[in-house]
Amino acid sequence: MDLLLPTWLKTARISWRYLDSTGVSVGEFTGAKRTAAKGGDRLAASIEFSPAGSSSASAALERAVLMGILSRLRGRQNRAYLTNPARRLRGSFPAIELLANNTFADGTSGWSVSGVFSGSVSDRVMRSSVVDPPNASPHPLRQSPAAGATVQFAPYCLRMMLVQGRGSFTGFRLRAGLSATDASYFNGVNSLAYGLRTDAFIVPATSAFIGVVDATTSGLMAGDYIEIPYASFSRCALVDIGSNLLLRSDEIDNAAWTKQRSSATANATTAPDSTSTAESIVEDATATQTHYFINASGIAVSSAAIQYTFGIALKAGARTWAQIRIQENIDAGAVRANINLATGALGVVTVGANWVNARASVQALGNGWYYVSITGRKTNAATSLSVLVLLSTGDEGTTYTGDGTSNIYAWRATLAQSGAPMRLVQTTTAAVAGSSPTGSAMHIKGLPSSTDGLLLPADEFEIITSKGSELKIVTAALNSDAAGLGYLQFEPPLRGTVADNAPVIVHEPMGRFIFTGDLAGWDNEPGIFTRASAEFEEA
Repeated sequence: MDLLLPTWLKTARISWRYLDSTGVSVGEFTGAKRTAAKGGDRLAASIEFSPAGSSSASAALERAVLMGILSRLRGRQNRAYLTNPARRLRGSFPAIELLANNTFADGTSGWSVSGVFSGSVSDRVMRSSVVDPPNASPHPLRQSPAAGATVQFAPYCLRMMLVQGRGSFTGFRLRAGLSATDASYFNGVNSLAYGLRTDAFIVPATSAFIGVVDATTSGLMAGDYIEIPYASFSRCALVDIGSNLLLRSDEIDNAAWTKQRSSATANATTAPDSTSTAESIVEDATATQTHYFINASGIAVSSAAIQYTFGIALKAGARTWAQIRIQENIDAGAVRANINLATGALGVVTVGANWVNARASVQALGNGWYYVSITGRKTNAATSLSVLVLLSTGDEGTTYTGDGTSNIYAWRATLAQSGAPMRLVQTTTAAVAGSSPTGSAMHIKGLPSSTDGLLLPADEFEIITSKGSELKIVTAALNSDAAGLGYLQFEPPLRGTVADNAPVIVHEPMGRFIFTGDLAGWDNEPGIFTRASAEFEEA
């Protein structure tokens, strides 16, 4: 069972330790020391809880919760989520809690439930009880943060601690949308996994309605319930593992790309990485037509409504404008963005049929190069996508008479299932699925753009891996570029694998810990104080 050490529980002192698995040997003749790291580095904490006592109701609550948590650990049988109560964010990352009353200190204030559930709070734990079975996907708990609280097209993290109560529930999912019944922002996977549930998604507006949905359709009785002691909704960043669905990213001259009323010359100029691998795209002399290149075969994608981003590095030649598109292959609906390659200024960004939430970004790469991206959410059941780059005479000026010599330069075309611009990734004969970061650094995306010092050394964050929630300490300043991309360095190293688009959580970051003391106990001074301390290390 997973427990949550309440974030509001007072602590008098917390001591941290770094646990490594390094072997040390000494040379028999030279005395030279050699070390070999075996991995599995992790954090450990010693917590001394503030004495809880006096005759007040709040003191009695603290005593009861403290004793309850320690007893429910069952020694080393269960796991606990801990956050560092001594942390202070030095960086400027907007790590703000957007939910009112997220630890239920004010009872049910700010929260609502659906008609088949009723909500009550005891000891700062929300209990959602069934009153009218059977139910049909109701909300045991939901809230709408204040209007204007979210930044459009930024990633956010929704978290809820679900604790098993009475009844045969079959699954829950987290959900977000425009209203209490809408799931257009995010509609999670049904699962009966209790514990701390976390999902990240892009919020396409400046407001949101979040909640947890009960997926049980039969088998419940009046009085069955689940408990929720904690909820959170805050901005996060996303992991970028470096995927690319396109083939021959640096070889537009290859047959993997169809050139329409244009041609491609390989290795025509220096690319942004200082190699001579960028291609020259030259228009032909056809009158009143478009001049572009497109992937020769459609890119297979899910039929679900999902966000995609196409990014590419472009540079002006004799032509100083270009347009990029993502197009679905059922009705040819597309999202597109225009860019002035002489200045790096974005032109018109347009959304067509079967797409929503179009947005674009530009990042200067030096030497006249720009990384330009277009992102949109495909809304129909199309299972194939294409990307296009068109030469242009101006904003939306893609239809014109070519002169047979004018050109632009292109490099490293990248398409990924992503709601934020991602780094450019090279491919050859096969798509790249990306790989989990290892060690003590990773690429991330979805950051506030063009900002230095988003996180600074000693700041903390949480990353969810195959090992669970891992708590990390930042070791170098995190800066972002105009596309919201950054490189995050930290300790201890990653222990588990990380999925693409996994949330990087800055608000109340947690680790999953195991109790390592001799006994989980507490001292009572009858009627006055309860004192306790506990030893933990990351599980």
